[in-house]
Amino acid sequence: MVKPDSASLALDRVRGRVRRGGFVVRQRLLDSVVDASAVRLVVVHAPAGYGKSVFLDQWAERDERPVAKVDLSRPEGDSVRVVDRVAHALAEVGVLTSEANQDEAPTASRGRRRSVTDLVLGLDDTPSVLMIDHAEALDSHRARDVVAELVARLPDSMTTAIGCRSIPFEGFGVYRASPSTLEITTEDLALTEDETRALAEEFCVDCAADQIAAIHTRTEGWPAGAYLSLLAAMSGRWGDAVPLIGGDEHGIAQYIREELLQGLSPSRRTFAMKTAVLDELSAPACDYLLDRTRSQQTLEALADSNMLVTPTDPQHHTYRYHDLLRQVLLADLRERDGAAELELQRRASDWYRLQDLPVEAASYAMAANDEERTASIVVEHARLLFDEGHGQTVRDWFDWFDQDGRRNRFPIVAMLATAATAATGD
Repeated sequence: MVKPDSASLALDRVRGRVRRGGFVVRQRLLDSVVDASAVRLVVVHAPAGYGKSVFLDQWAERDERPVAKVDLSRPEGDSVRVVDRVAHALAEVGVLTSEANQDEAPTASRGRRRSVTDLVLGLDDTPSVLMIDHAEALDSHRARDVVAELVARLPDSMTTAIGCRSIPFEGFGVYRASPSTLEITTEDLALTEDETRALAEEFCVDCAADQIAAIHTRTEGWPAGAYLSLLAAMSGRWGDAVPLIGGDEHGIAQYIREELLQGLSPSRRTFAMKTAVLDELSAPACDYLLDRTRSQQTLEALADSNMLVTPTDPQHHTYRYHDLLRQVLLADLRERDGAAELELQRRASDWYRLQDLPVEAASYAMAANDEERTASIVVEHARLLFDEGHGQTVRDWFDWFDQDGRRNRFPIVAMLATAATAATGD
């Protein structure tokens, strides 16, 4: 039996289970695609661990049409190999004529390579499905252009499904507006609380309703996160603290580093680590924090790469990191430079103070354990915030100064706290 407390073995189980389609059945999504001949293009894009391959496998098992599947996770070479792989998969399910897939078809060895045109001319009109999985592995523009050409030229009788971590080819926006296109994203693939419960039942993990709810909330429906949390629960190390399993759990942290962070350039990984101190990411805040420019482009690139970075507004001016990813990024930052996090929190406090947002400014100053900064913000803003009805926030500030004898070092804060207490009669 695989021991769940072995992180490397646990990760192998996650990857293997994903490939086998061993997660809960995604019936709500399957209903939209199985035998849906009116849908010509389905693009399933989400970060690692959202069960894209699981979904495609479950769809393939249930659709009555012939389903040809091409897995591009293995090294491909050039664009011709993509065409050959697609041709072979279509021939195996009987929708490509034998002549079009024989050695006499144009190949590199005969002086002319097989093209998309050759493939299309050899197709019959049998209703069918072509699935191209792990399209993010295509590392050349030409290979991605081939996928785009296939989508454009395959017959209406064929549904093309593409699984990928990011938008698979340039020009996809044209297809988004078509009623024959279905886009399945992170939000669609995220587990519901009921699906999280079903996953726990599949593992025979006895979790109370509030524990399931906590796991679902902490993982935000990320299937790999829920799966790894349940593996950790199976080990028994966490006992009743199952809902507290987070980015510091070794299996989850290793999965995030290997599947999400490893592919980032050093500069983007450093950007992500340092900006993880922010609850909400915006280009101006990141520029100030890092004393740089062009953070908007980096934020957009991280979001487009589907790395558990999501926009929080329709205009994509603000973003956030998935909580588990953020925990891992902060852990990596502390390991690289223990003092960096405190300095970044001080800069974040200064930024929010410049934006006249004292509540956020004080929060970051307290996180940095910077008594002088916090006291300055409290002295400047406590009375006004109290008068505006934010009494609890002000009391929280005073409570912070009650700890470790801080109030004794800042008599003016002590005086404000006494006045606030007298005003409320507490």
